[in-house]
Amino acid sequence: MKFLLNFIVVLLVWIRLGHTLSELTRTELCPVIGFYGLFCPSSSMETPSREDTIRSSTSRGIGMTIDLSTGEIKLPALSTTYNEKYMLSKKSIPTVAASDAERLEPIVYLFRTEQDFVYLWEQDSGSWLGGELSHIKNMLHAHKTFFIENEAVAIVQHLYPLYTLEIKSTNTNLELNQYAQQAIGQLPFIYDTRTYKDFLDIWGTHVILETLIGGMHEQQALVKDCIFRSTYFTRGLTESELELRLKADLLSRTSMNDSYYDSRRRIILDHRIGGESNVSNIDQWKQSLNSKPALLKINKYTPWSDIVHNSIIKANLQTAITSRIKLAANTRIDELNQVQRYKLDALFVQRPAQAVIGHGSRGPVPPSWEIIKDFILLDEKRCPEGLSLAESKEKCNSGAYITSWNTVKLTEPLRYERNLHTGMFRSIRVRDFVAEKYIERAGAWVKSGCSLQPTIWSNMNEPPPPSTIVAMICADCIPRATGTNQELFECECPSY
Repeated sequence: MKFLLNFIVVLLVWIRLGHTLSELTRTELCPVIGFYGLFCPSSSMETPSREDTIRSSTSRGIGMTIDLSTGEIKLPALSTTYNEKYMLSKKSIPTVAASDAERLEPIVYLFRTEQDFVYLWEQDSGSWLGGELSHIKNMLHAHKTFFIENEAVAIVQHLYPLYTLEIKSTNTNLELNQYAQQAIGQLPFIYDTRTYKDFLDIWGTHVILETLIGGMHEQQALVKDCIFRSTYFTRGLTESELELRLKADLLSRTSMNDSYYDSRRRIILDHRIGGESNVSNIDQWKQSLNSKPALLKINKYTPWSDIVHNSIIKANLQTAITSRIKLAANTRIDELNQVQRYKLDALFVQRPAQAVIGHGSRGPVPPSWEIIKDFILLDEKRCPEGLSLAESKEKCNSGAYITSWNTVKLTEPLRYERNLHTGMFRSIRVRDFVAEKYIERAGAWVKSGCSLQPTIWSNMNEPPPPSTIVAMICADCIPRATGTNQELFECECPSY
């Protein structure tokens, strides 16, 4: 009987919560300033009127709520009418910065793996970024959209801030609006997962106390992940060099005349946030930000459990918020595990590759390179590490043969082997025969690029040392001999 009564109470509370929400009117709680401008949370509200726009320029840019499990802005919870204990502080950005935001440096966020996204959202910094970084992405979707073709993603944001909004109070209390007060008052003392989940669905997990308001020019670009400087490829850019070029893309319509970069970068999003986004003139767009600002960044927020006064409701909210955020984090872990399996499966498959042999100068004979035709790297089951020499020669032969003169003269094939755990490959060959035993040399394990031997020579931008043979097996790059006399070697990152 007691259980039945508790169930009825919870059901009535849930019905009342839904009924209360249905009575919320646009004129009372909407619109608010969101990450992409004025909108009404959980609503298909039409475009805000001019009156709404003017009224929302300050009071609706603060006191909203956010769900930290998703990044979604929820309904405003704080009262926008303050008595002497409360003050809405509007800190204007210096005029020179607001009117000439080109002086503000664009910010580059570079993500080389899906895990980098997760780190950004889960770091306990107490703030939340806007634009494309505002909403937490499904990791499987992010993998298929940004990373599946051996790519990295960059998001570049150029902020045009107008002002900072901050709620200050002279004591530990914050004044809730009547609807938030009513919703809190309807929460049951007996913890019920469904009821508290419904509350967080509507009112978020945290209340926003400080925001940065204005406009933003944002670009999103994909880059080949082999564009980064590496010992396994020729050429390449450092992260700082790449960031410099990404900023230049956003600030200027003209190219830096870097064909290497231009052909390995693809811009997939270029838009303005806030203001009249359809206005092409930058000055007119900046002027329109005053009437249609966007939320650029959340500088400060606090959980619901720190706002309510009743100790039982406080504990229940803390449990609900912790469970919600932990569930979202565990979901991302599961998604990342699936992504890792996809990536491993992609590495374990058969892959096209090339064998390359470089000859250092010998007397009057100049350096030269042999690039053998394509062959297929068999999978890790057929060419694992540790095969007998005879079996490796038969199954895992690149088709390139190397004649070396050490203790004895040998002509042996350049071979490869695959790692059973990672799917990576490396080159291997016999280089000598000493005391009735073959002496082998192996290159580095690589995912993409060239597995080069000997490993003591790693500068592929120079000719091989005199009287030396170097050998490598390359995948996912384009090998070729260059230079006046074909004395140099390149294996560049493929272009789009």
